[in-house]
Amino acid sequence: MKKHSFHIINGQFQVAHAKDVLQSMIISKIHFHQSEQFRIWETTGQEATHSLNRIQELKTEKQKLNELFEEAEKLNCEIVLNGTITMEFVPKNTFEKHLSANESVR
Repeated sequence: MKKHSFHIINGQFQVAHAKDVLQSMIISKIHFHQSEQFRIWETTGQEATHSLNRIQELKTEKQKLNELFEEAEKLNCEIVLNGTITMEFVPKNTFEKHLSANESVR
């Protein structure tokens, strides 16, 4: 199907600025999945397993990033960030299949 790519981060950052950028993205994704979990719980009475798992994964990644930021500070380094988002159109009935086949979709 149709794909689009957006280059959203490209540059060299002081550790504090890189930390702000990446942690803001992770926190936003955590809030998204918490809202999804709440919405699904309210409408179905069931847990959203994918969202719960993803929240945990994101928290783990946030901790790993914090360790890397500490290391960069100790080494007196700056951080280069490059990030591209790829958006792909898929038929509605194949989204779950696409998720399970492509673990990088999160």
